[in-house]
Amino acid sequence: MARELTDKEKKAIAEFERTCPSLGAMAEKNIRSEATGWAEIIAETPDEELIARQGFTSNSFIYKRICG
Repeated sequence: MARELTDKEKKAIAEFERTCPSLGAMAEKNIRSEATGWAEIIAETPDEELIARQGFTSNSFIYKRICG
């Protein structure tokens, strides 16, 4: 059984879905995968930074953390 998502994880999924329909499902898959580190990145990201933006991947809160 899949674990319950945190409120921050749910917010991140909603942000991705808001920017582009169907990205929410991709985000949830990455959050649930232990191999990606997304759950940890989201947990460490301040709430006010959990905003997905359209455009280049460098604008995303996830990619800012992964790519430094």
